[in-house]
Order: sequence, then C-alpha cells, then structure tokens
Amino acid sequence: MLKNLFQTVCTVLLLLSTNTSIAQVGIGTTTPNTDAQLDISSTDRGVLMPRVALTATTSPAPLTADVAGMMVYNTATAGDVTPGFYYNDGAVWVSMTPNAAAAWELSGNAGTVNGTDFLGTTDNVAMDFRTNNTVVMTVTSPDGNNDVQFRAGNSGNNGTESLPMYTFSNDTNTGIWSDGGDEFSLGGGGQEMLTIDEGAAEGDVVIINEDSDDINFRVESNGNTSMLHVDGGVNQVQVNAGTIMTGSHLSVGTQNGTEGMNIFTSSSGDAIYNQSTGSGYGMYFITDNNSSVGVYADCSFFTTDSEDAIVGHANNNEGFGGGWFTNSNGSNGTGYGTAEQGYGVLGMNTTASNYSVGVLGTVQASGGSGRRSSGVYGSNSNGTTQNAAGALGYRPSGGGTYYGGYFFDNNGGVDHIDGTGRMSSSSTSTVKVNVGMGAIGGLMGGWAKGSVYGFTTKGDRYSLYVQGREFTNDVITQLSDNNNSERIASYVPTSTSVDITSKGMNTLNNGTARISFSKNFSSIASKKDPVIVTITPIGESKGIHLVSVDSNGFTIKENANGSSNVNFTWIAVATKAGYETMTNPEELLAADYDTKLNNFMIDDSIENPKGQEMWWDGSQIKYSGTPESPEFGYSNAKVKELTSDQKRRTKEGIKKETLVVLEEEKDGE
Repeated sequence: MLKNLFQTVCTVLLLLSTNTSIAQVGIGTTTPNTDAQLDISSTDRGVLMPRVALTATTSPAPLTADVAGMMVYNTATAGDVTPGFYYNDGAVWVSMTPNAAAAWELSGNAGTVNGTDFLGTTDNVAMDFRTNNTVVMTVTSPDGNNDVQFRAGNSGNNGTESLPMYTFSNDTNTGIWSDGGDEFSLGGGGQEMLTIDEGAAEGDVVIINEDSDDINFRVESNGNTSMLHVDGGVNQVQVNAGTIMTGSHLSVGTQNGTEGMNIFTSSSGDAIYNQSTGSGYGMYFITDNNSSVGVYADCSFFTTDSEDAIVGHANNNEGFGGGWFTNSNGSNGTGYGTAEQGYGVLGMNTTASNYSVGVLGTVQASGGSGRRSSGVYGSNSNGTTQNAAGALGYRPSGGGTYYGGYFFDNNGGVDHIDGTGRMSSSSTSTVKVNVGMGAIGGLMGGWAKGSVYGFTTKGDRYSLYVQGREFTNDVITQLSDNNNSERIASYVPTSTSVDITSKGMNTLNNGTARISFSKNFSSIASKKDPVIVTITPIGESKGIHLVSVDSNGFTIKENANGSSNVNFTWIAVATKAGYETMTNPEELLAADYDTKLNNFMIDDSIENPKGQEMWWDGSQIKYSGTPESPEFGYSNAKVKELTSDQKRRTKEGIKKETLVVLEEEKDGE
C-alpha cells in the first residue's frame, strides 16, 4: 500500500514538473492547446466541478469570501439560489442557468412573463436613463413608504413652450415643460395654455392662458358644447347661456338645471358683494313659479371652518339681518318678526306637519374631509371676541365622530378672535366666565343616551356635581392607576341605610384607651341612632371590649383587668344626621321604571318611533295623555295690507301671495 502511494505522489510531481516546464497542462492528451492553461480531452468522461450548498447570491458561504472567477455547482435551494452552476463576480454569485438572469436585448425580448420579468433594480438604488451618456430621466429609489418619483430634465433644462420636455414625435411644440421652480405648464402650438405655479407673485395659482394670448376657454357638458365659455377676444364669460347680453361681463342661464348660478369663496372675502349707492337694490331676485325659490343658500360643499352660507346682521331692535322672508303656504318655515324683536335669521313652521321644521341646516359632506363644520352655528360676540357658541349637526376636528349638538364657552379654553378660525384657537387667560351649555326643563333638565357610553364629563375643579339626590340602578366603580398597563377597579359599598364611617389604629395604655372621633365625623353623625364600633387587637392580649360609645368617641378596656399596651384597630359606622328615615320616589322603585325611561329617551330620527310619554302633574309622574300647552299651540295669522313698495313689486310681476306678511293676531281681534 505504501508502495502504491509513493508511485502516485511521484506521478503528480512529474506532472507538476512538466506543467512548470511547458506552462500548460494536458489531461488525456499530450499536446494541449497552446491557448489553454489546462486542456482536458476525453470522449466518454466529463469534468466534475466542486459541489457546494450556497445560501444566497449575496453571501459567499460556504466559502469564506467572494472571489472573482470562482465557479461551483450549487446543490441547495435556499434564499434566491437554486441548483445549478454559479460563478462569483467578486461581489455576488451569478447563475449560469439559462433564462435565470436573462438580459434585455437591444432588439427586444420574447417570452416575457408579466409580473415576473421587469426592467429595473432589485436593490434600493435609483435607476437612470441616459442619452449621449447624460442623465435625462431618473427613477428614484423607494422612500420609507416604498414610493418613488420620476424625474426628467438635465442640468436645469426643463423645456420651453416651443420645445417642451415631454412632446410628441409629429408635434414637437405641444407638450409639458416647466419654466422654473415649482411650476408646471401645458401647451399646444407653442402657446402656454395651462400653468400650475406654487409661490407665484399672487400666491399658489392655476393659470389658464398666462401669456394673455387670444385663447378661448370652453367646458362642455352632456348636450352642451359651451357649458362654460370664456371669450379671450371680448373678455366675456358665458355659463350655459345661448347668447351673452350686450354690456354684460357674465351671462348665466339654465333650462333644465337646479340653479342658474352658484358662487362661493374659499377665502375670508365675499363670494358676491353687491352695493347700490342709488335707489336701486344691491341684489334683486324674482321668481314667477310657485315651486321656485328666490334665494337658496347651501353649505354642503364647505370643508373649511370659516365660511357661512348666509350671514345676517341687524343693528336695530326691529330689523332682520338676513332680510325679510315669508311663505304664506306654511309648508316651509315662515320668517317674520314682531315689534321690539330683532333676529339675525328667524324661521317658523306654522303648520307643524310631521317631520317639518322652521329652519333646516345641514352639511352634506358624506365621505368628505370637512372638519369643524355644522348645519347650524350660533354665537354671541362682544366686539371682535366670540364669547360662546353652539353648533347643530357638527363634525369635529378629530375624525368621523358626529354631534347632534356641540356647545362651547370660549372662556373655557378656546377664546377666539374673528378671522382665526371659528372652532379652534388657544387661550392663556385664567379668568373663566361663560358656560358651555345650559338646559332648563319642566320635567327634565336633559338626558343623554348612547349605544356604548351614556354621558362623559371632565372638569379640572370637579368633574360632576349633583345638587340633589342621586340614583343609580347599578354599582358605582372607581378606577385607580397602579403604575402598570391596566387600572384597578374598586367599588363603592352600599347599605340599606345612609351610613358614614371612620377608622383608625391606636394603642392601649395600661389596658385602657379613650378614642375621640374626628370633628367632621361627629358633626354629621346622627345623635338619634347608635354608633356601631368594631375593635380588633393586634398581638397577644386577654381580649378587649367596649366600655362606652357616643357620637364623640368610645372607651375600651382589656378583659380581666389586663394592663397590656397592645395595638388595636377600630371601625365606626354611624347613620348620617337627618337621614335616619329614608323615603324614595315611588316611580323609581317601580320594576318597570327603567323600561319606561328607556322608551322615553327615544331616537326620534328613526321613522315612526314608538316612544313613551312622561310628564309631571304636580304630584306624581304620568306616562300617558301629555297635555298640550297653549304656548306651543298654533298661532293665528291674518293677511296684512301691502306697503306701497310691495304693491310696486307685485305690479312688476311678483305674485301677491308670495308677499303676504304674517303677524300674530292681537288680543280681541
């Protein structure tokens, strides 16, 4: 065996000696190719490469380092490697398996798979597109949200009107370009049609025809090729109108639409401002159809917190800020006023049919992003300072929670100066005066009913103060922090009598002790009912017992004339003075009170709800036959003689019945 090993070693040394002398190695041939360092020749055998188990193309394992030119046959399926030949390019393993890392050909590829094959990178590096070795477009690397950007242009060259950055092969002066920072332009035929400019001289703006060329602007609708038409040559605007009146800058018409014109503003200015310095009207509306409306204000598109559909202002006791409104049919709200009464807006329903209202305010923002919006908003102001406000149908700033009514006192922490936002601002004042919400009712001050939570209150001085008896049909729970992730629940003990308690720990002195109750305990403890005291010694003793107990304290003594100085604890329970005999409202003790109360607190927004009547007759609660109060009855109205101005307007085409004024019938008429 040693002899054979010796012969093999000699053969290998001879071959190496031969390789050194001729700088070439031939296996199976004595004449290796002159261009090959190693020439293996065989007609019935192959070359078996090293077989290793790779872990990933980005890891040299099981080798210790990446070596350019290293080649192996991978036997494992792991990471992004599968069995097959791989070579190392000095940084990663590259598969030599056909189609495993196919390249994009200059003449295009066939047999690609959508969702599998792609043009791009697999690492977090931006990708450039070049012409003449100059970057003309970049696809950025993904950010933290895995979003990318497409950036075009080179060295600040972002195109011009005559040669846009993005253009068409047969129309090189039509396309997209940028004239500068934060500006985006669209044009055709070398003319700038549309410009989006952030930070322009007039602010952030979208401009049509920035170069003031003779360019018209037209918007089409279904069946109308000129729903909106701006004539750049004569400086006139036409909206759904056949022809524009001579001398008019704006003509608006409608044949089958709901509104002839709808104008609003997103700033603090006025959407429409009309002023007449002569005897004419600032605005004059006429409608000659019974079903049409002269003025209609809608707040459904507002998404900010500083707009109003209608603002009315009255500076005398008898005037109306919002104008003079009336509806003789009574099917809708009727606005009117009496002497010595001024209203910003007043609405009244004189027929009170089912689901009818005097004033309706709504925000039609389903699925929208409008915050701090409401259907009805009312406030009290002193100069420029808003003191208190309330909103009906309110959507707050924090998410999708909605309120039927939201009320706040600006002195309570949201003091406000007009112009800085109606529903939000801050206050550093420590003076608090106003009340956010007050309610007075003949039967109840108010009630709150929620499907999950009934009522929540918070206050820095106190959260809830109940002036009068408090009743609950469940336990009272207190939540305490324990410096952990959860709070500890403890429960208020109950009793069939009104009890007060006191407790303590003291020490016997030679077998006796006199304990005095605190002044607070003694002052409210009943002098009629006895005080119950329980004492418990701590440690060994002969036992202790009560000698005497009164409303001021108690005396104890050790049994069998003991003289120890043992510690003891004590608990005293007394009836609260004035509550020795208790009576409760009989309706609250009835088994069906909760059911009736729950039915009384009905959700009246549902169709045909079945609610429970509840009223106080002066001595007991009643559950049916609620009496009608005269102050909530229907008012009698009569036609008032028209003024001369109203007669003139009637003669000019306004129907007489639309000008009927309702006034309350005076006593005796």
